[in-house]
Parts: sequence; C-alpha cells; structure tokens
Amino acid sequence: MSDPVLTDIELVVIALARSDPLSSLTRRRSLVRQIFGDNVRQELASPRLEALRRYAILRRVHGTTLPETERGRLRESGFDDPQTNEIDRLIAAQNPARGISPNGTIHSTTRRRGAPPAGR
Repeated sequence: MSDPVLTDIELVVIALARSDPLSSLTRRRSLVRQIFGDNVRQELASPRLEALRRYAILRRVHGTTLPETERGRLRESGFDDPQTNEIDRLIAAQNPARGISPNGTIHSTTRRRGAPPAGR
C-alpha cells in the first residue's frame, strides 16, 4: 500500500475551504475594528496550511483560469507536483460546475439564455 499524497489535516483544510468565501483571504475592516484599530485576517496558524487554504479557495472560485503563479506559491509552501495534482483533483470533484470534471477534463457548463438544457 502506498503512502497517502496528502495528510489528514491537509484533507480537512481542503474540505473546510469549500465553504470559505473569497473575501476570507483579505483583511476585514468592520466599523468596530476601524475604530479600535484591530485589523484582523482569519488565517490558519500554519503558513503551509494557510497557503493550501488560499490555493483551494482560489482554485474553487477560478477553476482552470487560476494563474500559474498560485501553483508556484503552493509549491513554495512545500507542496510537490503530485500533491498539487491531488489537490486540484479533489477540488474539481467537489465543484464540477467550475468547468472541471473529477478526472481533470474541462467541460462547458454554459448555455445560451433561454435555451433548453442539453438532452431536452
């Protein structure tokens, strides 16, 4: 039996990132925080896991249009190509509507306004 490509905690981070909004990657400045000077960004304690969370959110939101620089950032955090490919596969399996099927095939989910869905 081969070793898993990703650890259990890395799989949990990917699963949790599924519901994280894109705005979670930027600093939040509420009125109370502006008044009291607290500029909070919700980050994971581990920079490596935070890089994974960032990549998972961006990959989910942008799909295959995610810039290659983001893959490079993930590699700089210590993830190798097999791990990055597995991360991409898991995110695609969670979110096929972004134009990526679980096997990595890109497909179109768009249709003309008013056109019936395919197969009808």
